[in-house]
Amino acid sequence: MDIFNRALLVILTACCDLTALKGVDWDECMVTHVGAPASLPCSDWSVAGTLQAHWLWKPLSGESWLPVVSASERLADKELSSSGKFSLTFITGFQDAGRYACQGRRQEGTSRPSGRVTLLIIVSVTGSPMPVPRDGTLRLSARVSDHTAKVSWISPKGNPLRSREDISGSILAKLPRVTWQEQGNYSCQVLVPGAPGRFVFNYTVTVRDSKLADFSMTYGLQRSGGAVAQSRVLIPCVTWPGADLILLYWKDPDAREMDRVFEFDLWRRDLVNRKQPRLQLAESDPARHGNYSFLLTPDLEDNGVYRCEVFRDSDVYIQSFSLTVLQVWAVNTSVGLKLNCLYRGPTRVTAGWTFQNRSLAVSSTGPGSLYTEIAVNRSHSAPWQGKEGNYSCTVTVAGQGRFSGVYALTLPPAAATDPLQHPAESSRTLLGFLGAALGALVLGAAGILLWCKRGTCQRHSGIRRHPAPPSAEQDNLYENLEELRKEVFTGSDPHSSVYMDLRPSERDVYNELDRYQTCPR
Repeated sequence: MDIFNRALLVILTACCDLTALKGVDWDECMVTHVGAPASLPCSDWSVAGTLQAHWLWKPLSGESWLPVVSASERLADKELSSSGKFSLTFITGFQDAGRYACQGRRQEGTSRPSGRVTLLIIVSVTGSPMPVPRDGTLRLSARVSDHTAKVSWISPKGNPLRSREDISGSILAKLPRVTWQEQGNYSCQVLVPGAPGRFVFNYTVTVRDSKLADFSMTYGLQRSGGAVAQSRVLIPCVTWPGADLILLYWKDPDAREMDRVFEFDLWRRDLVNRKQPRLQLAESDPARHGNYSFLLTPDLEDNGVYRCEVFRDSDVYIQSFSLTVLQVWAVNTSVGLKLNCLYRGPTRVTAGWTFQNRSLAVSSTGPGSLYTEIAVNRSHSAPWQGKEGNYSCTVTVAGQGRFSGVYALTLPPAAATDPLQHPAESSRTLLGFLGAALGALVLGAAGILLWCKRGTCQRHSGIRRHPAPPSAEQDNLYENLEELRKEVFTGSDPHSSVYMDLRPSERDVYNELDRYQTCPR
């Protein structure tokens, strides 16, 4: 057989005292490989006159003993009756597993069982065709006839390999992207309950370093999305059970090549994450659910193209995702409020500020920077009346859709006085908070006044995507992350409306309210 050209089989036998082990109905255990010769002993009769031996067999899952073969004086050696040796030798097949016993018959016709039962277990060891090309996937599979036996795979360096049972009942171990340093003798070890020691089968693996593995590649649809800096966004990848390796690449818009930022070998359990802690898998156990998408909490610099590659045997699934990142905040000025918007994207973009479906006058301090000013009449008794609401910085990405960062403006308490009319008091600012991401949460209760100096910035995290300028009704539509994930994986129209609810935890809300930083103007 071809297996013997690649594998060295080491067959061990072990004997147990039947009286010492309760629940064991055999005396001797033998484990051998499919196609290997097996010799079952039958030499318990020391008394001369035994002329014939009958071999009986009981399948592993059977209840009855069945005749196998008979050896008589006429068919065997002349010394057979005097020696009392009636061993059974044959080439094993997987179906030959079971319990064996021989029964002797004397001249007077009386039968005498040998009193010893041999348990025969058959193992089938297979693997990838040799030699394995470099960066290919090494497969090692062992199938054991006895379901109570425990199977483990050991590397040439003596380290146990991660394994699992496949649908056929075989114990499977894999090494994706194998290298020539990993070639050598891999051992399949079988542990039989009641038998001392282990039964070991060696399998020799060779790797051809001069040949690269060939993979069949499948490309998913190009997807795109947007996120406000420091808010979570889903980077979609394939849902594909049984994957071996997950890779995530990222390309900065100004870079020529992609960088590998994430690598997870599901068999070796090796994990490399170069964007930790901002980047993580969306599922805590991706192998269980077959979902290999990611969650990213981006900075502005994390914009660009992300490419997820999922390997399974010789197949690769590739999914690309283009990410635009926005950052919006407000700065208190002597004439009102300055709303700033920074945006970064992988392709050409246009941006603008809107309020109640009306475009606002904007200015720019450079590429990717946009601001608008909200002027108020300080002498008026209610200078901010009519200014409250959602202000949206909308970025349009060529061929990919529109993404908005929302700044929610709320009125100060009614009892507040104009700071310009009372210079002795500190300036009272409007509270810009996570309005779009927090829905209809109202934090403008009496007594909540935030004191800050000019130049203070207030950050807000909220993101929505829409095919057209948002209406008043759309401004209040938000869905949770599960709905976003469903939208991504169902492959819906990329120009359909998607609203991301980026609500942090309750603790994060208060951290956000306390976070004031000086931002570039």
